[in-house]
Amino acid sequence: MPQHVRLGSALLALVLASAAAPADAASAEARSGPPIDVQIMSVTDFHGGDKLPSQDTNIYFADGTVHEAGDAAYLATELDRLSVRYRRGNSFRVLNGDNLTGYNYPDKSLANEPAMEVLNALDFDFSSVGNHDLDWRIDYLLEHTSEQACPAGPRADDCFQDSTGSLFAGADFEYLSANVQWRESGDLVFQPYAVRDVQGRRGTESKVGFIGITLQGSDRHAMSYNDALVTTDPVAAVNHYAAELQAQGVEAIVVLDHEGLRQDSQAVDACENPRDLAWKVATEAVPAVDAVIAGHTHGLASCTVTDPAGDPRPLAIGGSYGNVIAELNLSIDPRTDDVIRDRSGFRMHPVTEDVRPDPRIRTIKDHWAGFAAERAVTPVAWTDGSATLDRDASGESTLGNLVADAMLRSSQTEPELEADLGMVATQDHSGPGWNSEIHGDLIATPHPDAPAGRSAFTHRAAFDVFGHEHKVVTTTRTGAQLEAALEQQWVVGPDGTESFYPLALSADVSYTWRASAPVGDRVDPASITVGGAPLDLARTYRVAGPVDTFNGSSDFPALRTSELMRTHPQTDHITFVAYLRELGSVTIPERDRVQVTP
Repeated sequence: MPQHVRLGSALLALVLASAAAPADAASAEARSGPPIDVQIMSVTDFHGGDKLPSQDTNIYFADGTVHEAGDAAYLATELDRLSVRYRRGNSFRVLNGDNLTGYNYPDKSLANEPAMEVLNALDFDFSSVGNHDLDWRIDYLLEHTSEQACPAGPRADDCFQDSTGSLFAGADFEYLSANVQWRESGDLVFQPYAVRDVQGRRGTESKVGFIGITLQGSDRHAMSYNDALVTTDPVAAVNHYAAELQAQGVEAIVVLDHEGLRQDSQAVDACENPRDLAWKVATEAVPAVDAVIAGHTHGLASCTVTDPAGDPRPLAIGGSYGNVIAELNLSIDPRTDDVIRDRSGFRMHPVTEDVRPDPRIRTIKDHWAGFAAERAVTPVAWTDGSATLDRDASGESTLGNLVADAMLRSSQTEPELEADLGMVATQDHSGPGWNSEIHGDLIATPHPDAPAGRSAFTHRAAFDVFGHEHKVVTTTRTGAQLEAALEQQWVVGPDGTESFYPLALSADVSYTWRASAPVGDRVDPASITVGGAPLDLARTYRVAGPVDTFNGSSDFPALRTSELMRTHPQTDHITFVAYLRELGSVTIPERDRVQVTP
């Protein structure tokens, strides 16, 4: 909290000290001295550290200067350069969430372990929990950040050897979140805060508290959907734990808020028309909070806001992929432990390529890139041919059928996930391409180890063809809703043009539709069977598929649900790869589940 809020009590303490025992006077003298300087270097939305190819890599400043951003090897050099100006123990490296879910094949396909090893080498102390840190099921994150990350040894889709030849050993930094709770118990999943001791030049001591905040609603987003979790109000969580920290004698409090901050300027050191959720926390949290570090939106800004007591409060967001370090400098009065606000604030440092890259990080990245390249061409299954999105007259495709079968099989891995059928929207209403669940054809390639007459589905081909690194879920729909969803495969646009967006169904489902019937009345309900039995419009069915098929993203209103869906163990990419691996030898499905009549 700010220095002047405690000024009255400090003066009173001085008056009382004149009459206090000698021991009290000695204690007061021990706490006197110059302000304690603290450095907090923040990196947010690391996402594995590699940018999308289409992303602007320039960093702009208000004075017109432009810097080309470097990668994690340059980030390491810059962190080391900045930290030498501060006492050992008074410099902290913090992450502000979304460390995981890179956009490159190595990170996505190797369970984020490349990013984890890089971040460990960068020596971060702790991190808030970002929404993308929850993209895998929660038990994955808890396991992979523990000291016993891979107790059973290597596995097919995680627990690989790192650059040292050792088995992946988990994150060295601690995750913090004051507002992620277990849905059933209401208990916190992570520690809400961390406290660190700091020292002044004359042996004075104080403490700094760090509160982690996660974007509210992360538990319901497509990628981070977690049926076991609930995220609560950030401001209420900050206020609660700020009071708890103060009760422990901690007066210097920083919030690592993985929520967005936007502004109108592209300059990293500007603050034009600031807005978004982190702004709300920064302006509404109790005066005890001394600074807020934002994230999530990949924005760049350095602001000073006014807290509810009318005091200045620093607020900043430092971009993404490690391209900017938001350095927060705090000045703490050792007599009161309060932050001196007018001597505290942010400095924004671009990570540029005009310094020597850290060879340790280069070695780590090269190791994982090489491993991923070898794994990309490794067969996961043998096959008698390619599986494609080519449709027959009914709308069926061999790849759609194969993916739908994978969804049903995934539901059989745990009793609470068990489903009656698998279902996948094969094409997004915005058109074919990356927005769709299935991105292209699964092409079989020759391989020297393939059995006679067979080809290979390689790991990268299978991994890339389906999914967005989103969840696979099991949900409940009525028979009437399933029939309505089948009718919604046909859409008439404003200009009268009719479009067809087929739903792929698992092999235990069949139905017939009439091409000449009007849109909305093409499917014969009596022809629909599930598991060999006629569809009962009144009963409920358990349906497995990508979360996007059921959350509205795929534009099938009858499938959309706000009810709790059960989360499968793996993301969509890995679920499909695991299914092909389990089959070992893939026979391309026939297109015989849907019939069309004139």
